[in-house]
Amino acid sequence: MIQAAVFDLWNTLVYNPRGNPFDALKSATLVPSEVEIFEHHLMKTSYSSLVEARRNGPALTFRSTESELNWSRDFNASDLEVALFEDTLPCLEETAAMVRLGLLTNTQSFGLSFLNRLGLSQRIPNQFISAALALMKPNPKIFEHVQKNLGLFPGDLVMVGDTWNDDIEGALSAGWSAIWINRKGKKAPRQDLGPDFVEIDSLEALPSVIKNLRAGLRCAQCLG
Repeated sequence: MIQAAVFDLWNTLVYNPRGNPFDALKSATLVPSEVEIFEHHLMKTSYSSLVEARRNGPALTFRSTESELNWSRDFNASDLEVALFEDTLPCLEETAAMVRLGLLTNTQSFGLSFLNRLGLSQRIPNQFISAALALMKPNPKIFEHVQKNLGLFPGDLVMVGDTWNDDIEGALSAGWSAIWINRKGKKAPRQDLGPDFVEIDSLEALPSVIKNLRAGLRCAQCLG
């Protein structure tokens, strides 16, 4: 029986009105491969600020001093602008009445004060940040860390996320159930994922899916 729902963060619970800052970084720099290395490093290394990460992390070749300053300014400003999807809080409140809640996200260790500002820290006490763990989804070890920390078995957990490889494939490979929140109506890369996979188009549908999963219903039956 499902005992805990573990949520992805970005584009599942919250969104950045400015878009993905690392997409913007590609436009501000001259070497695309440097951006990939820098982003991956930030996701697996704990820093207290962007300044520290830039000082000690992998090098970035910006197009100009102005482009560097603009990107850094926009990155830091995003912490004040990140917003909840309208269905986030109602979903969390209803789901919390049935199961424990967790957060598992590939993200940096700084610029996350919005978790408190938006009330997510209070509602999701079990938070697992990739940069703090030096592990990223879909590595099975990060899913194992979460389930051990929560004192649960793989079959007790369901991952809720929007990223196919990290959230869905990662969770299923770890023995979890997986719920793909497909807000943009994308075609599922695979159709053969079996009874432990459910697709929804908004978080509004999630509580009923969790309820049905806990009742022993699987796959399409979970949607009623």
